Parts: sequence; structure tokens; C-alpha cells
Amino acid sequence: MRVWYREVPEKIRLRNDRLIYGEWNAFAFHSFYENEVKPLKKIKKLIAIIVSAMLLLLSCLFSISVSAAEVGYGNMFFVVENETYTATLSTYEGNDENLVIPEEVYGYTVTSIAPRVFYENTTLKSVSIPDTVTTIGLYAFAFCSSLQSVSLGENITTLGQSVFFSCTSLESAAVNCNINTLPSGTFQNCSALSNVTLSDSINAIDSTAFMGCSELGDLPLENITSYGSNCFLGTAVSEAVIADGVAAIPWMCFAKCNQLTTVTIPESVTSINETAFYEIMDNITIKCCEGSAAYEFAVENDIPYILITKYLLGDVDGSGYVNISDVTEIQRHLAELVRLEGIFLYAADTNQDGIVAVSDATAVQMYLAEYNIPYPINEVITQ
Repeated sequence: MRVWYREVPEKIRLRNDRLIYGEWNAFAFHSFYENEVKPLKKIKKLIAIIVSAMLLLLSCLFSISVSAAEVGYGNMFFVVENETYTATLSTYEGNDENLVIPEEVYGYTVTSIAPRVFYENTTLKSVSIPDTVTTIGLYAFAFCSSLQSVSLGENITTLGQSVFFSCTSLESAAVNCNINTLPSGTFQNCSALSNVTLSDSINAIDSTAFMGCSELGDLPLENITSYGSNCFLGTAVSEAVIADGVAAIPWMCFAKCNQLTTVTIPESVTSINETAFYEIMDNITIKCCEGSAAYEFAVENDIPYILITKYLLGDVDGSGYVNISDVTEIQRHLAELVRLEGIFLYAADTNQDGIVAVSDATAVQMYLAEYNIPYPINEVITQ
């Protein structure tokens, strides 16, 4: 509650629920608010709910043409659309710690959460979002300082920017939405966030999406083929494996990730911004292919690098495909007639147990005979 240390004015006015004040005395202001203003606000809220319900009833009985109206439902207010019978959560005035958003209100299906509905809410710890919701507006839960966990369902197809911006108590998030891009600022400054899962449909992370998530050490990079600027700035990631298909590592992408030690960068990456690893280039080692953009970046910036080895599993003789001659080559190696080295020795370990033995020749024979085997023979292996 704000207290104004000023003199009492001669007149007072109310305008749109906001007190227009001049020079106020603290005690007089508090007394007037508790005894005069607060009761009026409660009466106004009650009248709004009654009028909304009467409008809904009249529209049903007399087919009044009203395309949209706002109705109260407990501590929540919804904008309802009469043409589609859908509802959008537009306002929340409660102080619940654990909130369940209903699937429908007065026969209207709840499909959307409007922008900023829970903005700066300090009491909400968890929220249950129904499967009927398909849209969540920007900043919907921003600055919810007590929110601890969230789960977004697969029916959500539209997610606004910065939905969970600065939710500083948020520890875990499951984003199962049917979207392709995680919007900018989604979890920016969520400093307690340590566990995130993303749906398989998400293949791009927009700018600042995880910026400032200082406890997030395990980044969900497996299916991501596009990064925005600053998207992982300041996270706690220790190892980053960039997925094949990523073309660029943009401005400040991994900047100030002080725990990052190893970055694996595929040949698909053709552009690395000079600030991508800002303030951490002395700490990292880059795994890359010789001649790639990552290799050139490492050399130019005196960053230690490890060359990535690629080989076709089972192609022991280097012919470019797997056939019976590879079985013979493994047998000759075992009989010490030849000595396999480098990628050819790796290719001969077809069951990937770390040693070359008769079982590896057998695995190739089973592959050629089209048996179902659990080894990726005839596939490119990177290490």
C-alpha cells in the first residue's frame, strides 16, 4: 500500500477506478481509502459481474447481437466471443498460489490467455493450463516472481514473446507446444531455471530466449537448427554440441557462458560471429572438421581445437561402401597380415565395443545378409 505524506485537499474525485489526489495527509488518505473507496470498488466489481451475467442471459433469451463481452468467473475475467463460443482469459485479480484455469466458462471454451494477464503477480507458484488453450500472449506470466514450474500443452500453436520473462523462481519448464520457434525472451532472466524440455517440433530458438538463465547447464540443442542472437548468453552450459544443419552462430550466442569448455561445431556452420563466444574464448576448445568455418575461426582466434574424425562404419578397406571385402580385411588384420590404423581401425570396430575382434567380421556378414542388427553399419560416424 502506498502512503502519501501530504496535506488533505478540500475535494476528492474518482475517475476510472483511480484516485485523483492532490496534497494528502497519510492518515486521512488511508481512512478515506478503507472506508469510502475500497467498498465502492467491491460494489463496482459485483455490479460488473451481475451485469455481465444478465447480458449473457438476455443474449440467449432474446438473441441480442453482441459479438463479444467480458464476464467474471471467480477472480478471473474472460472476453467471450458469441460467434465462436470461445473465451480469452483477459484479467486475473486473485492471489492464489496454485491456480487452475478452467476449460470453459458459462459454456464458452477457453482457448486463449491474453497478454500480460499475470504480469508482476507475486503469489502464483503453479498454474494448470487446460488443453483447450491454443494461444498465450506476450508477457503473460512475466515477472511472476514466485512461479516455480510450468507445462505447456501440445495444443498450443501460438506463443508470444517473453511469456516467462524474469520469473526468477522458475526451476523447470516443459514446452510441448506445437510451434517451430521458441520466441525471443521466452525464459530471459529466469535465473533459477535448471531443467527445460522442448517439443520435437521446435527447431529454432529466437534471440534472448534463454539469456540470463544462470543455472541452466543442459541446453536442449539436439533438434535446433537455427539460433538467435544472445539466445544462450550467461547460461551455465559446460558442453555444447551444435546440431548438423545449423548454418550460423550469431551475435553473442554463447557469450559469458563462463562454464563452457567444449563446443562441437559441424561443417554445416558457415558463419560464426566474432562475438559468439565473447569473454570465454580463452576457456573453450572447439571440435571441428579440418577446413571448416569452425576450424578457420579457431585458428584465427588462437582457440585450441580438436579435429573431428568421420568414417563409414564397416568400410574397412576405404572403398566408400560396405561389402564382403571388408570382412576379409578384418580377418587379415586379426591374422596380423595387415595392420589397420586411424579411421580404418575405427571402421573395423563394427559392434562399437572398443576392440576389433571376430565378432566385428560376423557383424558385417550379418549386415550383408540383411539380418536386423543393433549396430549402425554403413552409417557415417563422427568422433
